[in-house]
Amino acid sequence: MPKTIRSTVGRAGLRSAVEDVVIVQYLLNCVPKEQGGPLKELRLDGIAGAETLAAITRFQEAAHALVDGCVVPNGLTLTLLQRFDPLPSQALPFVVPRAQYNPKELSVDKSVPWRR
Repeated sequence: MPKTIRSTVGRAGLRSAVEDVVIVQYLLNCVPKEQGGPLKELRLDGIAGAETLAAITRFQEAAHALVDGCVVPNGLTLTLLQRFDPLPSQALPFVVPRAQYNPKELSVDKSVPWRR
């Protein structure tokens, strides 16, 4: 079963779920640059920031899809992105950090609760 999303990701997705944004970022990274993939690999951070929005638009332009900057559940852009996934039936093998979590701010001692 292909990776899917439950909420809109992109310009209209004001409250996109972190997991949905990560799936879209992952799928965009699967697209070769020559076919509309991001110019620079996207960080899978769950934040639909400027780079993610630009990558969505770039892909839609290259795919000759409606360029609205949105990836909608069960929509054309998502369907087109899913075709590039080399492992469509495999779940993403990582845990998405919460938006408040910034790994750059943590030292080893702070990341281990019993050392605080």
